[in-house]
Amino acid sequence: MPKRKRSRNFPAIPVIEAAAHEAGLQLHHCGNGHWQLRGGRFLVNFWPATGTVHVDGTCQGLRAKKSDPVASLIGMANTPPEVKHAGKAKRESPNKMRAKRLVLWRKTPFCHWCKRSLSFQESTIDHVIPLARGGTNHIKNLVIACEECNLKRGRDMPEVRA
Repeated sequence: MPKRKRSRNFPAIPVIEAAAHEAGLQLHHCGNGHWQLRGGRFLVNFWPATGTVHVDGTCQGLRAKKSDPVASLIGMANTPPEVKHAGKAKRESPNKMRAKRLVLWRKTPFCHWCKRSLSFQESTIDHVIPLARGGTNHIKNLVIACEECNLKRGRDMPEVRA
């Protein structure tokens, strides 16, 4: 079986390792050409041979920026990039989302972001990792939020900016 060549988009692993260490992240080899960046807000899985990157909690494989793949990887560990087409996660039916909102609201009847107490009518569902950044409609990616916090957050993730 022929060996795969390393992607031209990715520099050598020691270069990535040095940049990760400088950013306070750990580079971990998982075998079979699979590497992980650990220690950021999000776990980043990447395969240098193919140039594929996957940010944990998202539903789409990404590509590191060709201009600066190392900075692109380090950035993904802190904030997933916006994606053009969010892949599998699509808007769910209102009834399904209402049922999920009820389950979440019964568990924690306050805004995830500002901690204000909410009635069921005041509550909205917010995606921790927005659909625009490849997030999913999985219950683990959903939280209860007041309308003000949900609208203010939009597709951005201000809580991960330092």
